[in-house]
Amino acid sequence: MERKIERTVIGQDTHDGDGVSLKRILSLPHVQQFDPFLMLDSFGTDSTQQGPGFPWHPHRGIITISYMIKGEVAHEDSLGNKGTIGPGGVQWMKAASGIIHTEMPHPGPQGIRGLQFWLNLSAEEKMSDPDYGDIPASEIPVVTPASGVTMAVIAGNQCGITGPVKFSRTEPELYAIELEPRSAVTIPLNPEKNYFVVGIGGLPEIGGKTVAPHSANLLGQGSSVTISSNEASRCFIAGGVPLGEPIAWQGPIAMNSREELALAFRELQDGTFVKVGRS
Repeated sequence: MERKIERTVIGQDTHDGDGVSLKRILSLPHVQQFDPFLMLDSFGTDSTQQGPGFPWHPHRGIITISYMIKGEVAHEDSLGNKGTIGPGGVQWMKAASGIIHTEMPHPGPQGIRGLQFWLNLSAEEKMSDPDYGDIPASEIPVVTPASGVTMAVIAGNQCGITGPVKFSRTEPELYAIELEPRSAVTIPLNPEKNYFVVGIGGLPEIGGKTVAPHSANLLGQGSSVTISSNEASRCFIAGGVPLGEPIAWQGPIAMNSREELALAFRELQDGTFVKVGRS
């Protein structure tokens, strides 16, 4: 059965970090339907001048996943990790028991643009050790599932190719798709997982409904989705196994209970938040 769009969420203008302008597409009101994903931001500017970034801040209980479309983002964290990714590259950070990090955008000749997803961790994973990885575009396999269509397989499996990002019992799938004018593709999906399609550029369609830029389009049940476009278009598919667990979320921390959330903020105040590495 083909999956169709059940709900569309359009990104809203906001600011975060040190004044970064972005569109917040998914946030607290959407966590139940888009489980296991908590948040999605689309950030970017056409300016080539260095702008504000995200100075040192904490996270616990989640995985952040950043995908760059243009420009670069540099990462540094309390584990001592450092890394920079450019267009088509991916950075992921498993905050788990607690990490403090900074992210600094660096525009290229055409400015900067990217997506950042927050993937929820299960209760059993939330207090595990944090971790980090970055993968340049050159190390992410690209397949051609149909004429005029290319797909970067970041996480999951398509056309017999498995993506390099593997983490969490939610088994996330992440695919960046480009369609040439007058092209279409049918992509097999796991019936047990929750999926949504993010609009990046152009006007791809699913079942006659347009996938607008800066939108998240939740798919209904089924074992595949067909995406078509009359013009050059880009979109992103994200999916995973729903956790169905209670969520207590405030700012950069997402746990399962108010008590766990309160403990995290107390530990931030008394300097015991970071369990592994150095602060």
